[in-house]
Amino acid sequence: MNLLIIDRPGWHVNDLKRAADSNLQITVAGYNELAASFTTSGDKRTGFRIANQPIQSFDAILIRAMPASSLEQIVFRMDALNQIEKQFNIPIINPAKTIESCVDKYLSLELLRDCEIPVPETSVAQTTEQALIFFEAMGKKSVVKPIFGSQGRGIELITSLDSAKQLFQRLESSGNVIYQQRFVDHGDTDLRVLVVGSETFAVKRQRPGHWITNASQGAACHRHELSLQETTISLGAANSQGAFLAGVDIVYENGHPFVVEVNACPSWRHLSAALSTDVSAAVLYMISKLASQ
Repeated sequence: MNLLIIDRPGWHVNDLKRAADSNLQITVAGYNELAASFTTSGDKRTGFRIANQPIQSFDAILIRAMPASSLEQIVFRMDALNQIEKQFNIPIINPAKTIESCVDKYLSLELLRDCEIPVPETSVAQTTEQALIFFEAMGKKSVVKPIFGSQGRGIELITSLDSAKQLFQRLESSGNVIYQQRFVDHGDTDLRVLVVGSETFAVKRQRPGHWITNASQGAACHRHELSLQETTISLGAANSQGAFLAGVDIVYENGHPFVVEVNACPSWRHLSAALSTDVSAAVLYMISKLASQ
């Protein structure tokens, strides 16, 4: 099998190469190497190339990361991935529509709600006036997040009307939407569940004294055995986005679970270390099954 990994060099690429057997050939390329061309021949398919190879030379594509890019670049890349899947029937992990829904926190939560996955009270507003109404309805304690963002960056906890008004006015004036969730008092702990096909791997992330519990922000990761309910929620959350590979974040408040985010390009470095499990091998096995179907 010839697997294309779209990513920058780093731990995940190296670990996937380590876990690959002799029957798997891995090619690594950046998004900027993707190109498309049309011809006047009878072939109605587009001539996609990446890493100086035609796209049809690959049996599967793993999308590992989407770097900061211009709007034009992002739109072209997502359009191209959609067409590659449509025209060449190459499994893409994850498909463009999945990446698009997961990177958009509002759309992601709408899809979760459609599948009756529990999510916190959430609002999205475009004016300060609207956002303040929602803020008061949430008990004047909300978490404001970039609608496009990851790894806990840009998140703010707002607990007063004055601070809320200042932040909302700043976001409105800069052309951002105001995305906020009711603060879920999760006790400085959450669950990160990595869904790999039908398999799940889970850690409990703890960061005493901090409400942001991302491993990239310094949280400690410990092995966690999922309950049946947690497994069902995690698989349902991934399926709601059409994801073959997903990171699902679950928080608890008074015994009630909530999914706060689904990541379509999840990291598993900290999780692998905490579980002493070869997650990269599980990811490659899942991809090989998809490619052989």
